[in-house]
Amino acid sequence: MASELRTHILVMLVAVALVAGCSKETSYQLQQAEYRQQCFGDHSVRCRVMMVDLAVAQLEANIERFEKLEDRIVECRDRAAFDQALALLEAKVEHLEDLKPNIFMRTVLSSMEVEFNESAFAREEEMQAHFSSLDQCFSPPRARAPALPDEPVRPAASELGPFDSNSPDVIGPLTITAGVLAKMALPDGREVMALNGEPLSEGEDAQWQFAVRVFKLSGEREAVLMASSGGRGNSCETLFYFILADRQGVKPTPLFGTCSPTGQFVQDGDRITLELPKMGGNSTIVYDGSTLLEDGQPVVLDTANDPSK
Repeated sequence: MASELRTHILVMLVAVALVAGCSKETSYQLQQAEYRQQCFGDHSVRCRVMMVDLAVAQLEANIERFEKLEDRIVECRDRAAFDQALALLEAKVEHLEDLKPNIFMRTVLSSMEVEFNESAFAREEEMQAHFSSLDQCFSPPRARAPALPDEPVRPAASELGPFDSNSPDVIGPLTITAGVLAKMALPDGREVMALNGEPLSEGEDAQWQFAVRVFKLSGEREAVLMASSGGRGNSCETLFYFILADRQGVKPTPLFGTCSPTGQFVQDGDRITLELPKMGGNSTIVYDGSTLLEDGQPVVLDTANDPSK
């Protein structure tokens, strides 16, 4: 029954695509639906290729949207600025394509499970800096009333979007209030997350943990969404937890999740809500920088959900 429903959904998406006309965004949505249907918890070569193709489709959809801003960017900056941005995006597409398993693995070993090559895009910092320089073209500065001396700075409200711990484009080293959060190598060869060169954990789960997204909170704090994606086989692909960062350091929440690597987030002030798919619906996670709720119930730290274990 579930398989038939997923098939009907794909057919509906194809019908929508035919009515709406072909576009990179439509192609991305179709590939996303296909990937989620066929590759949940699957680390085979075939699904690794599909994962890269999905990341490429998402980036090409972004390029399509960016090209529609050509006149605005040329007027705001110049032709060279637009061309450089487009060249950087296209270079990242090539980088993602290079992450695919080789032709022998794709044709002969397609059902074999493999570790994924997660090498970073060499020009990522250059691309981020260049697009930051184009911000003025997208969002002209607006006058803001000065804050009162004792008024705390509040984060932007009603930010929302998807997240995917399987994306080849997950974030790398982070500069947060507490310092620099990045991978480091332990003497035994494992790579673990560290803050200012000190491991967050050296437990069995540590080598599978990495940052997915940063949420700005009030009071110079951040909530960093972390993934624990590995070590459980196909039975449970990914769990998540937050680390709350301030000038005193970081504090982790318990692990939570449905084993799905994808979900949706909404941030409204200091309140972060995650929707994670599960059998029969969604699981709702709410975190406000102090309390973690899973489907309305507080999640208490114990040995079974401690991310440091």
